Amino acid sequence: APVHTVVPGRVFGEFAMVAETERSATAVCTKDSKMFVFTRELFEQLAEEDPHMGYIVLRNLGRIVVGRLIKTTRELRASLMF
Repeated sequence: APVHTVVPGRVFGEFAMVAETERSATAVCTKDSKMFVFTRELFEQLAEEDPHMGYIVLRNLGRIVVGRLIKTTRELRASLMF
C-alpha cells in the first residue's frame, strides 16, 4: 500500500542528498511522469562550484525535511490519542 503520494512539483528522495544510507522506500509512477534527478554527486559538484547555491539547496532541503518531520509527528500524536 502506498505510504505517500507525491504531487507534481514536489520533491522526494531528499534524504539521499545528505545521508549516505540505503533508501527507506521505493518510488513508483502510477502514470506517465517527467522527473529531474539531482544526485548527491551533482549536488556536491554544484556546492563546490557555487557555495552560495549549495547553501540555498541545503537550506531548502532542511526546510522540506523539517516540515515533513513536523507533519509526521502531528499525525503520530493524533493517532495515539484515539
